[in-house]
Amino acid sequence: MAGRMKASDHSGHRRKLALGILAEARHRGHRLVRALLSASRPGIAELAARALLRLRPSDDTLLHVLAALAWARGDTVGAAEAAARALAADPSVARHRWLLASIRQSRGEPDRAIAILGPERPGREPLRNLCLRASLHLQRGDLATAARLARIAHDRFPRKPEPLRLLISAGMESGDFESTSALAELAGTTCPENAGLLHLRATVSERLGDIASAQRALERCLELRPDRLAARLALVRILTLQGQGAAAQRLARAAAEDAAALGSRERHLAAEIFDMAQIEPPADLVAAIACQPCTNADEALWALWASIARHDRTELLRAYEAALRLVERDGRLLALLSGEQPNLIGPR
Repeated sequence: MAGRMKASDHSGHRRKLALGILAEARHRGHRLVRALLSASRPGIAELAARALLRLRPSDDTLLHVLAALAWARGDTVGAAEAAARALAADPSVARHRWLLASIRQSRGEPDRAIAILGPERPGREPLRNLCLRASLHLQRGDLATAARLARIAHDRFPRKPEPLRLLISAGMESGDFESTSALAELAGTTCPENAGLLHLRATVSERLGDIASAQRALERCLELRPDRLAARLALVRILTLQGQGAAAQRLARAAAEDAAALGSRERHLAAEIFDMAQIEPPADLVAAIACQPCTNADEALWALWASIARHDRTELLRAYEAALRLVERDGRLLALLSGEQPNLIGPR
């Protein structure tokens, strides 16, 4: 199951969003950017798009491309700014609205994302809009609305995996494991090779006490997607609890083969995997976490942990200042800085 880790579970998909908006491009500059992206040169494509934008500052297509590429790099601040400019330049383009809402969701701002999407049109909206709405309501804890929208999406698109994933997630959050188990079985029949659904099936099996089935599903998930770090963490936990420490450690060591190329969330997961396997994380992984931008509470918490582990006073002060900026927006940071819950720094 070991395999070289990719930069992020999401970065490739987010670069495809840039290609998607350029699919029907006729402007020569747009075609140039599309060619660079198709040749897997996202860095040069982004430079070209920025240069073209200086000549065409209201070009909503270029702004959309820059937003998607910034998002792929993990720069959610720059991505949100570019996506907002794209939507302002042409509010009629549904892709701009969906991209901005998705970025806001990734920043932990579901209410703002829902407002960006506007009023519901469940019978007419495309699949991705329905799924995004359901995911946003799931994120904000409105399980009934999330389940309702996911059910509509599943009824309209019964062969698609995302509505099933959202239905299972909503069922798990509500504690309804009986119906969730039935949905997980349906997912196994409908989408047997979908890594995300395999991971969810494993979670349901584990909650129901069927550890063997959970382990098999996670192993198959990682065969399909060795870069899926959340599944790797779950399997390391199961192996550790079963007393298979050596197997868990072997699995953990493949979690950060290229720490610098991982996104911030993937680095955090990799660090948790090492902690779960009870082995020291690689120095380059800790260094990458210590130096990461602190744009949200999780990043500030992890940067604090890593800078303390490295005894790096400069990075510690930077992370601490970021925590102070974010304290009003996240109660965990307030507790951390008050000294009430120091265990919130770094892996649990």
